[in-house]
Amino acid sequence: MYKLNPSQINEELYILSSLPDNRVSSLKGCIVNGVKFIVKSRDDCRQTQNCGVTVTGVHNYVEDDYYGYLDEVIELSFIRDYRIILFKCTWFDTDLRRKHVVFEPHFISIDTSRNAYKEDPFILANEAQQVFYVNDPLKPKSHWKIIERITHRHLWDIPENNNVEDLLEDVNLLREDIAEEIVEYVDVHGSNGYIDDFFDDEIDNSDHSMEDFDLELNLDDLDKETPTNDIENVNSDDDDYW
Repeated sequence: MYKLNPSQINEELYILSSLPDNRVSSLKGCIVNGVKFIVKSRDDCRQTQNCGVTVTGVHNYVEDDYYGYLDEVIELSFIRDYRIILFKCTWFDTDLRRKHVVFEPHFISIDTSRNAYKEDPFILANEAQQVFYVNDPLKPKSHWKIIERITHRHLWDIPENNNVEDLLEDVNLLREDIAEEIVEYVDVHGSNGYIDDFFDDEIDNSDHSMEDFDLELNLDDLDKETPTNDIENVNSDDDDYW
């Protein structure tokens, strides 16, 4: 169907329907939207933490935030060099009925030893957000962790505005914090202090050829027409003055 009428079928949908290559790439980490993610097996050997993952999803028709660890980064390859990155995660049990997660006024505490949703471990990498699991000071030796969401450095969530013209109309280009000052223009060429800084909209668009212009110059005639100062008269006036 795509070959008969490609314009009626989305190209990305066609690529995904072709199924990925049987060979996949398994990675230890990747950078998504400027944020570094590292699988937990390698993250345990580091002093920093980059394996915490959260995503908003739906389970049993209920939308909720789910928390877990990143176990594996999988890259799928499709035709036309199309690639998709998947995160395979271990999810914690966030069912409120089992009381493995506690929502406090200023933080969330979760039991990291209780796993769930094993039948659905994969998410798209661009849907993941990073979180950090901090030891609970009230339970330092337990599996309970406090979930911390932070704003990464050098990353800003800037809203998109496609209507730039409306945005520019709201911008006031006149400074109101200083008093107005009128500066007089001084024309040394004798235009009485005024200057016309507007363009003349009436432009002669008539066509001209080079034949309309006389480009021949007679240097002899130019010398004759050039005005000269009468030095003798000036000298004679000076003699009368003295």
